[in-house]
Amino acid sequence: MEIINIFKDYQFQDKNPLNQYNYWLNYMKQFTEIKRKCIEDYLFNKYDPKEIALEKVFIYSKLEFEKMKVASKKIEQICKALENKKNNIIDVSTMPIVVIIYHGLGNAAGWATKYKGNPAIMLGVEKIVELGWDDKNSLQNLIYHEYAHLIHEYLRNTDLEPFNDNYKVWINRVYIEGFATYLESILSGTTRRNDWLKKCEEKASLLKEEILYRLSHQLSCQEFFGDWHKVYGLSDTGYFLGFQYIKSLSKFYDIKYIAKMSIMQIEEGLMKFLNDDELIK
Repeated sequence: MEIINIFKDYQFQDKNPLNQYNYWLNYMKQFTEIKRKCIEDYLFNKYDPKEIALEKVFIYSKLEFEKMKVASKKIEQICKALENKKNNIIDVSTMPIVVIIYHGLGNAAGWATKYKGNPAIMLGVEKIVELGWDDKNSLQNLIYHEYAHLIHEYLRNTDLEPFNDNYKVWINRVYIEGFATYLESILSGTTRRNDWLKKCEEKASLLKEEILYRLSHQLSCQEFFGDWHKVYGLSDTGYFLGFQYIKSLSKFYDIKYIAKMSIMQIEEGLMKFLNDDELIK
């Protein structure tokens, strides 16, 4: 596992968002692939990167920036420990994983992707601090979640999101995020954000009904994913439903089988889960 901290030399300019944004653009010239990923992520989803940057990202204080510095060091420590952690699920010792610690445009706290052709985990310190995930346990769970995506892709030996069809995209998104959240809990031995989990459990039936309605009417399920969106007052509810779905499958199948399920199997299992009132504890 290679750890690349491109944030270590990043400097706080002032509280002017435009100055910070221009500094970011200039600083990231030396990291063109990461800069491109950040910008194209917004363009693909029809957002203006500059507008997002000025209104949502570069509005933090010097104190919050210092938290980013501390978080970056914690990430390095956690990743070094993860490198030496034995994984009984699958031997990934030969995977050339790269971990990149960077300042993005608020794209994601964690991002499983490719960097120079190799499997990579990108960790955006500005988003991590914004979400309040800069304590050791939260960082560990975040890193394990993205690590789980890479394991999943390794087991499937294919892109985790190959679909263009709206219905299959969201069926598959529940599955892959659920798989990562479930595997994260196994690797870390904990479930993240217990207060969030409890609130989701309380509204599980409503969440199931809502996503079923959207899937059956070919509607977007984007509100179930990401901290910017909420369903019944809760964010990241797609991760919760996916986590519960994979837990329900784990009663009958081992993790490697679940990792390689076809889209038809995924859809059949998910529909059964969503139409079932039972909640897996």
